Amino acid sequence: QSNSTESIKPIVQINIKKTEIEDTTIIDITDREKLIAEYQIIWQKEYKKIQNKIGKISLLASSELIQMMQEALEALQVQSIKPKLIKGTYASYSLSYQAPEKQDRIGIVWTEDANMKSFFNIMSACQKAIQENICKKLYLIRISSVGNAKLAGYKIYNQIFKGTNHHHIKPNLISVHYLATYHSLVNSANAQELVLGGKAITLQELQSLTRETKILNKCALLQDLGIIPQQGSDSDDRNGKKDLRPVKDFMLNLVKTQSYMGVATLISQSVAQFPEVEETDLQLLMELLCQEQKVKIINPKANLQDRLICFVNK
Repeated sequence: QSNSTESIKPIVQINIKKTEIEDTTIIDITDREKLIAEYQIIWQKEYKKIQNKIGKISLLASSELIQMMQEALEALQVQSIKPKLIKGTYASYSLSYQAPEKQDRIGIVWTEDANMKSFFNIMSACQKAIQENICKKLYLIRISSVGNAKLAGYKIYNQIFKGTNHHHIKPNLISVHYLATYHSLVNSANAQELVLGGKAITLQELQSLTRETKILNKCALLQDLGIIPQQGSDSDDRNGKKDLRPVKDFMLNLVKTQSYMGVATLISQSVAQFPEVEETDLQLLMELLCQEQKVKIINPKANLQDRLICFVNK
Protein backbone atom coordinates (compact mmCIF):
# COMPACT_ATOMS: atom_id res chain seq x y z
CA GLN A 1 0.00 0.00 0.00
CA SER A 2 1.10 3.55 -0.65
CA ASN A 3 1.65 6.06 2.12
CA SER A 4 -1.65 7.71 1.26
CA THR A 5 -3.56 4.69 2.41
CA GLU A 6 -1.65 3.84 5.55
CA SER A 7 -3.26 4.52 8.87
CA ILE A 8 -1.42 6.94 11.12
CA LYS A 9 0.34 4.84 13.72
CA PRO A 10 1.53 6.11 17.10
CA ILE A 11 4.85 7.76 16.44
CA VAL A 12 6.51 7.57 19.83
CA GLN A 13 6.22 5.50 22.95
CA ILE A 14 5.87 7.88 25.87
CA ASN A 15 7.51 7.50 29.25
CA ILE A 16 6.96 10.68 31.24
CA LYS A 17 8.32 11.49 34.64
CA LYS A 18 5.55 13.23 36.54
CA THR A 19 7.95 15.84 37.87
CA GLU A 20 8.62 17.06 34.32
CA ILE A 21 5.00 17.89 33.55
CA GLU A 22 3.79 21.31 34.59
CA ASP A 23 0.12 20.86 33.74
CA THR A 24 -1.75 17.64 33.12
CA THR A 25 -5.16 19.20 32.44
CA ILE A 26 -5.27 18.31 28.77
CA ILE A 27 -8.76 17.82 27.37
CA ASP A 28 -9.38 14.75 25.25
CA ILE A 29 -9.82 15.06 21.52
CA THR A 30 -12.85 13.31 20.04
CA ASP A 31 -12.51 10.34 17.70
CA ARG A 32 -14.08 12.42 14.92
CA GLU A 33 -11.53 15.20 15.34
CA LYS A 34 -8.74 12.62 15.22
CA LEU A 35 -10.23 11.12 12.07
CA ILE A 36 -10.44 14.53 10.41
CA ALA A 37 -6.84 15.31 11.38
CA GLU A 38 -5.73 11.95 10.03
CA TYR A 39 -7.58 12.56 6.77
CA GLN A 40 -5.94 15.95 6.33
CA ILE A 41 -2.49 14.42 6.87
CA ILE A 42 -3.19 11.71 4.29
CA TRP A 43 -4.53 14.38 1.92
CA GLN A 44 -1.38 16.49 2.22
CA LYS A 45 0.89 13.49 1.70
CA GLU A 46 -1.05 12.42 -1.38
CA TYR A 47 -1.18 16.01 -2.66
CA LYS A 48 2.61 16.19 -2.42
CA LYS A 49 2.94 13.01 -4.48
CA ILE A 50 0.53 14.33 -7.10
CA GLN A 51 2.47 17.62 -7.32
CA ASN A 52 5.64 15.68 -8.10
CA LYS A 53 3.86 13.39 -10.55
CA ILE A 54 1.79 15.85 -12.60
CA GLY A 55 3.94 18.68 -13.94
CA LYS A 56 1.46 19.90 -16.52
CA ILE A 57 -2.24 19.47 -17.21
CA SER A 58 -1.74 18.01 -20.69
CA LEU A 59 -0.19 14.88 -19.13
CA LEU A 60 -3.73 13.78 -18.27
CA ALA A 61 -6.32 12.55 -20.75
CA SER A 62 -9.41 14.73 -21.16
CA SER A 63 -11.67 11.82 -20.17
CA GLU A 64 -9.66 11.41 -16.95
CA LEU A 65 -9.90 15.13 -16.18
CA ILE A 66 -13.69 15.12 -16.55
CA GLN A 67 -13.87 11.98 -14.39
CA MET A 68 -11.92 13.80 -11.67
CA MET A 69 -14.29 16.73 -11.98
CA GLN A 70 -17.31 14.45 -11.67
CA GLU A 71 -15.93 12.84 -8.50
CA ALA A 72 -15.35 16.26 -6.93
CA LEU A 73 -18.87 17.40 -7.85
CA GLU A 74 -20.30 14.23 -6.31
CA ALA A 75 -18.34 14.84 -3.10
CA LEU A 76 -19.75 18.37 -2.96
CA GLN A 77 -23.30 17.01 -3.40
CA VAL A 78 -23.92 18.72 -6.72
CA GLN A 79 -27.30 17.51 -7.93
CA SER A 80 -28.24 15.35 -10.90
CA ILE A 81 -24.80 14.83 -12.45
CA LYS A 82 -24.95 13.13 -15.83
CA PRO A 83 -21.93 12.10 -17.88
CA LYS A 84 -21.73 12.67 -21.64
CA LEU A 85 -23.35 16.02 -22.29
CA ILE A 86 -22.18 16.14 -25.90
CA LYS A 87 -22.69 13.34 -28.38
CA GLY A 88 -20.21 11.42 -30.48
CA THR A 89 -16.55 10.50 -30.15
CA TYR A 90 -15.80 13.07 -27.47
CA ALA A 91 -18.83 12.47 -25.25
CA SER A 92 -16.58 11.22 -22.43
CA TYR A 93 -15.01 14.71 -22.22
CA SER A 94 -18.25 16.18 -20.91
CA LEU A 95 -20.91 16.11 -18.22
CA SER A 96 -23.88 18.13 -17.02
CA TYR A 97 -25.46 18.87 -13.66
CA GLN A 98 -28.31 20.81 -12.15
CA ALA A 99 -27.54 24.35 -11.08
CA PRO A 100 -27.91 25.02 -7.33
CA GLU A 101 -31.32 26.50 -6.47
CA LYS A 102 -32.39 26.37 -10.13
CA GLN A 103 -33.70 23.79 -12.54
CA ASP A 104 -31.23 24.91 -15.23
CA ARG A 105 -28.73 22.37 -16.48
CA ILE A 106 -25.08 23.37 -16.60
CA GLY A 107 -22.70 21.70 -19.01
CA ILE A 108 -18.95 21.18 -18.70
CA VAL A 109 -16.64 20.15 -21.51
CA TRP A 110 -12.97 19.65 -20.66
CA THR A 111 -10.60 19.08 -23.53
CA GLU A 112 -6.85 19.51 -23.64
CA ASP A 113 -6.44 17.77 -27.02
CA ALA A 114 -3.88 19.80 -28.98
CA ASN A 115 -5.21 18.50 -32.31
CA MET A 116 -7.25 21.29 -33.91
CA LYS A 117 -9.42 18.86 -35.88
CA SER A 118 -10.47 17.29 -32.58
CA PHE A 119 -11.12 20.78 -31.21
CA PHE A 120 -13.33 21.57 -34.21
CA ASN A 121 -15.34 18.37 -33.69
CA ILE A 122 -15.75 19.11 -29.97
CA MET A 123 -16.85 22.69 -30.67
CA SER A 124 -19.36 21.41 -33.24
CA ALA A 125 -20.75 18.95 -30.68
CA CYS A 126 -20.97 21.78 -28.10
CA GLN A 127 -22.84 23.98 -30.55
CA LYS A 128 -25.29 21.18 -31.24
CA ALA A 129 -25.88 20.59 -27.51
CA ILE A 130 -26.65 24.30 -27.05
CA GLN A 131 -28.96 24.36 -30.08
CA GLU A 132 -30.83 21.35 -28.71
CA ASN A 133 -31.15 23.19 -25.39
CA ILE A 134 -29.48 20.33 -23.51
CA CYS A 135 -27.86 22.88 -21.19
CA LYS A 136 -28.59 26.48 -20.29
CA LYS A 137 -24.96 27.38 -19.63
CA LEU A 138 -21.84 25.70 -20.96
CA TYR A 139 -18.36 25.85 -19.48
CA LEU A 140 -15.37 24.96 -21.62
CA ILE A 141 -12.35 24.08 -19.48
CA ARG A 142 -9.16 24.31 -21.50
CA ILE A 143 -5.66 25.67 -20.89
CA SER A 144 -4.47 24.62 -24.36
CA SER A 145 -4.75 26.86 -27.41
CA VAL A 146 -8.14 27.45 -29.04
CA GLY A 147 -6.47 28.16 -32.39
CA ASN A 148 -6.74 31.31 -34.47
CA ALA A 149 -9.26 33.15 -36.63
CA LYS A 150 -8.37 31.09 -39.71
CA LEU A 151 -9.49 27.83 -38.12
CA ALA A 152 -13.05 26.55 -38.30
CA GLY A 153 -12.94 25.30 -34.70
CA TYR A 154 -11.95 28.75 -33.47
CA LYS A 155 -14.85 30.33 -35.35
CA ILE A 156 -17.37 28.05 -33.65
CA TYR A 157 -15.60 28.63 -30.31
CA ASN A 158 -16.03 32.37 -30.84
CA GLN A 159 -19.72 32.01 -31.64
CA ILE A 160 -20.30 29.98 -28.48
CA PHE A 161 -18.19 31.82 -25.92
CA LYS A 162 -17.84 35.45 -26.98
CA GLY A 163 -20.53 37.74 -25.58
CA THR A 164 -22.82 34.91 -24.49
CA ASN A 165 -23.96 33.15 -21.34
CA HIS A 166 -21.30 30.47 -21.87
CA HIS A 167 -17.79 30.62 -20.43
CA HIS A 168 -14.27 29.46 -21.20
CA ILE A 169 -12.24 28.77 -18.04
CA LYS A 170 -8.49 28.28 -18.15
CA PRO A 171 -7.64 25.91 -15.30
CA ASN A 172 -4.47 26.24 -13.26
CA LEU A 173 -2.22 23.32 -12.37
CA ILE A 174 -2.94 23.65 -8.64
CA SER A 175 -6.65 23.04 -9.30
CA VAL A 176 -5.80 19.89 -11.21
CA HIS A 177 -3.57 18.77 -8.33
CA TYR A 178 -6.56 19.15 -5.99
CA LEU A 179 -8.83 17.13 -8.28
CA ALA A 180 -6.16 14.48 -8.91
CA THR A 181 -5.47 14.10 -5.18
CA TYR A 182 -9.14 13.52 -4.47
CA HIS A 183 -9.35 11.14 -7.45
CA SER A 184 -6.48 9.09 -6.03
CA LEU A 185 -8.19 8.86 -2.64
CA VAL A 186 -11.46 7.85 -4.34
CA ASN A 187 -9.62 5.01 -6.06
CA SER A 188 -8.12 3.94 -2.71
CA ALA A 189 -11.53 4.06 -1.01
CA ASN A 190 -13.13 2.04 -3.81
CA ALA A 191 -10.38 -0.56 -3.43
CA GLN A 192 -10.99 -0.58 0.36
CA GLU A 193 -7.40 0.56 0.87
CA LEU A 194 -8.02 3.98 2.41
CA VAL A 195 -7.47 3.35 6.11
CA LEU A 196 -8.51 5.98 8.64
CA GLY A 197 -9.04 5.45 12.34
CA GLY A 198 -7.77 1.91 11.96
CA LYS A 199 -10.35 0.82 9.39
CA ALA A 200 -10.94 1.07 5.66
CA ILE A 201 -13.41 3.86 4.93
CA THR A 202 -16.08 3.82 2.24
CA LEU A 203 -16.46 6.28 -0.62
CA GLN A 204 -19.45 7.81 1.21
CA GLU A 205 -17.30 8.37 4.31
CA LEU A 206 -14.57 9.90 2.16
CA GLN A 207 -17.10 12.26 0.58
CA SER A 208 -18.41 13.23 4.01
CA LEU A 209 -14.91 13.97 5.33
CA THR A 210 -14.12 15.97 2.20
CA ARG A 211 -17.16 18.18 2.77
CA GLU A 212 -16.54 18.48 6.50
CA THR A 213 -12.92 19.54 6.06
CA LYS A 214 -13.79 21.83 3.10
CA ILE A 215 -10.57 20.53 1.62
CA LEU A 216 -11.66 21.21 -1.97
CA ASN A 217 -12.72 24.78 -1.22
CA LYS A 218 -9.36 26.22 -2.27
CA CYS A 219 -9.64 24.67 -5.73
CA ALA A 220 -9.80 27.75 -7.98
CA LEU A 221 -11.45 25.81 -10.81
CA LEU A 222 -14.39 24.80 -8.59
CA GLN A 223 -14.64 28.44 -7.53
CA ASP A 224 -14.66 29.61 -11.17
CA LEU A 225 -17.49 27.18 -11.89
CA GLY A 226 -19.46 28.69 -9.00
CA ILE A 227 -19.61 25.33 -7.20
CA ILE A 228 -17.97 26.85 -4.14
CA PRO A 229 -17.68 30.55 -3.19
CA GLN A 230 -14.68 32.57 -4.33
CA GLN A 231 -12.12 32.64 -1.54
CA GLY A 232 -8.61 32.59 -2.92
CA SER A 233 -6.43 29.53 -3.23
CA ASP A 234 -3.21 28.03 -1.91
CA SER A 235 -1.31 29.80 -4.67
CA ASP A 236 -1.94 33.17 -3.03
CA ASP A 237 1.31 34.45 -1.60
CA ARG A 238 1.25 36.88 1.25
CA ASN A 239 3.42 39.86 0.26
CA GLY A 240 5.54 37.58 -1.88
CA LYS A 241 6.36 35.30 1.07
CA LYS A 242 5.77 31.58 1.04
CA ASP A 243 2.40 30.60 2.45
CA LEU A 244 3.15 28.50 5.53
CA ARG A 245 -0.49 27.86 6.44
CA PRO A 246 -0.49 24.31 4.98
CA VAL A 247 2.64 23.55 7.04
CA LYS A 248 1.04 24.88 10.21
CA ASP A 249 -2.12 22.86 9.54
CA PHE A 250 -0.05 19.73 8.95
CA MET A 251 1.78 20.19 12.27
CA LEU A 252 -1.46 20.72 14.17
CA ASN A 253 -3.07 17.68 12.56
CA LEU A 254 -0.07 15.51 13.40
CA VAL A 255 -0.35 16.48 17.06
CA LYS A 256 -4.11 15.85 16.99
CA THR A 257 -3.60 12.27 15.85
CA GLN A 258 -1.34 11.50 18.82
CA SER A 259 -2.09 11.63 22.54
CA TYR A 260 1.38 13.01 23.13
CA MET A 261 4.16 13.53 20.66
CA GLY A 262 7.85 14.31 20.85
CA VAL A 263 8.65 17.85 19.71
CA ALA A 264 11.69 16.54 17.83
CA THR A 265 9.50 13.97 16.07
CA LEU A 266 6.98 16.65 15.09
CA ILE A 267 9.78 18.72 13.57
CA SER A 268 11.33 15.77 11.70
CA GLN A 269 7.95 14.61 10.33
CA SER A 270 7.21 18.15 9.16
CA VAL A 271 10.64 18.44 7.51
CA ALA A 272 9.96 15.18 5.68
CA GLN A 273 6.65 16.54 4.34
CA PHE A 274 7.92 20.06 3.60
CA PRO A 275 11.67 19.78 2.87
CA GLU A 276 11.67 23.29 1.39
CA VAL A 277 10.70 24.86 4.74
CA GLU A 278 13.47 25.92 7.12
CA GLU A 279 13.57 24.26 10.53
CA THR A 280 13.57 27.71 12.15
CA ASP A 281 10.22 28.39 10.45
CA LEU A 282 8.87 25.12 11.84
CA GLN A 283 9.97 26.15 15.33
CA LEU A 284 8.19 29.50 14.87
CA LEU A 285 5.02 27.78 13.64
CA MET A 286 5.08 25.52 16.69
CA GLU A 287 5.48 28.56 18.96
CA LEU A 288 2.57 30.21 17.15
CA LEU A 289 0.37 27.14 17.73
CA CYS A 290 1.32 27.31 21.42
CA GLN A 291 0.47 31.03 21.57
CA GLU A 292 -2.87 30.30 19.93
CA GLN A 293 -3.42 27.68 22.67
CA LYS A 294 -3.97 24.94 20.11
CA VAL A 295 -1.06 22.86 21.37
CA LYS A 296 0.96 22.80 24.54
CA ILE A 297 4.47 21.70 25.43
CA ILE A 298 3.79 19.73 28.58
CA ASN A 299 7.36 19.55 29.89
CA PRO A 300 8.99 22.80 28.69
CA LYS A 301 11.90 22.51 31.13
CA ALA A 302 13.05 19.20 29.66
CA ASN A 303 15.80 18.94 27.05
CA LEU A 304 14.60 19.56 23.48
CA GLN A 305 14.89 15.86 22.59
CA ASP A 306 12.67 14.92 25.56
CA ARG A 307 10.04 17.62 25.17
CA LEU A 308 6.49 16.49 24.54
CA ILE A 309 3.67 18.32 22.84
CA CYS A 310 -0.06 17.66 22.96
CA PHE A 311 -3.27 19.06 21.51
CA VAL A 312 -5.34 21.45 23.62
CA ASN A 313 -9.05 21.10 22.98
CA LYS A 314 -10.69 24.34 24.03
